[in-house]
Amino acid sequence: MRSNILRVILETEKTEKELIIKIKDYGIGVAPEEQTNIFERFYRSNKVAVHISGFGLGLYICRDIINRHSGRIWVESAGKGSVFNFSLPLNHSAIQQTHV
Repeated sequence: MRSNILRVILETEKTEKELIIKIKDYGIGVAPEEQTNIFERFYRSNKVAVHISGFGLGLYICRDIINRHSGRIWVESAGKGSVFNFSLPLNHSAIQQTHV
């Protein structure tokens, strides 16, 4: 029996102002014209709409949570595989000021 192995690499980077988390996968990638849309509610890529089930909410929920913590989220993808990045500020007072 052959098992499918999903390979994901997680990296972190700390700057003076933020912590950046990078999640790299080796999947089908995200087309450049879809990269700004994938964080929208109910958006599903044309590539996976038939093959992979889901409602198009996962990345939308991630974006909402990260935004509520004054962070940012983005994707880098060229061809096969993607790197999903998000950052969170290290200055806790900046978070409190934006959500008071």
